Amino acid sequence: MSSLMQDALLRFSRLPLISIAAIEGYALGGGAELTTACDHRCMSATAKIRFVHVKMATTPGWGGGGRLINIIGKTNALRVLGASELLTGQQAYDIGYIDIIAKKGETINRSKEFLDPYIYFSPKEGELDAERRRNSVKAVRGMKAIIAKANDSGMQRNFMRFEHTLFCSLWGQGENLAELLKKKVK
Repeated sequence: MSSLMQDALLRFSRLPLISIAAIEGYALGGGAELTTACDHRCMSATAKIRFVHVKMATTPGWGGGGRLINIIGKTNALRVLGASELLTGQQAYDIGYIDIIAKKGETINRSKEFLDPYIYFSPKEGELDAERRRNSVKAVRGMKAIIAKANDSGMQRNFMRFEHTLFCSLWGQGENLAELLKKKVK
């Protein structure tokens, strides 16, 4: 599972497009890790994000730990991961985890609005929206490739291998199994 999801999310993050996670409800554990593979995040004011791994006696195993550090920094990542802190939209915004807080039911529309400058030049004063010109798709893809390459260092790959090994040493073992069984019984 860890290898499969690390590979899938790495490939997703390298796609030649700008991605945004529209978080409307709860993003817990693997769902939280999934949001880290996107370039941007939009979250409804009522949504919640939590890396529940420590509560389950394990660690992130899909590469989300390393990506989270790149997004919010080491100190904030330690708090979010180590304390399994439940983040509201405002808290996530305040630490730089999300780019936009939306009203409930508006995350898709706000996400589209946020992505608009990647697609179109901003209209100049006096121009109508209909006069907007599209950005070069090749240039936008090129910019994304630069960012993806910068995040694809040998250190990042080594970190993902380390995260995978650590996750595999905990998942399905003693304390983790006990936590999984507790959740299933309840």
